[in-house]
Amino acid sequence: PGASTNRDVCGESGTLDGGVLRRIDFEGAARDCRLLDICGDFIGCCINEAHIDLDRCQALLRGYERARPLEPMETEHLYACTVYAGLLSTYWRYEQFTIKERDQSRADIYKELLLPTLGLMELGRERFLQRG
Repeated sequence: PGASTNRDVCGESGTLDGGVLRRIDFEGAARDCRLLDICGDFIGCCINEAHIDLDRCQALLRGYERARPLEPMETEHLYACTVYAGLLSTYWRYEQFTIKERDQSRADIYKELLLPTLGLMELGRERFLQRG
């Protein structure tokens, strides 16, 4: 299902002041697949060191589903879509900073997403979808 999406919710996209959202970055806003929105949020908000934080993913998903529960088809594809979002974001960083800009100071920044995404792939669908 399609909807208006942000696809770039992460710490740099908004600021909270006394619990009130003061700014949000709409650079990634589009009419897109709703599932890509939450899966992109997992990648943007739930990476802790070199792995994806499953507890944080579950908390984010619970909050998301309070406003809009996932449809059965979306739940079925949640894991694959999260892997896709991780690979897509990894490639974007690689292309942007290694190929296009050739920025040596950020040339390896893609690895910050690659390692957790590879870990997610090793984790597997069943473990990722476990509700705790």
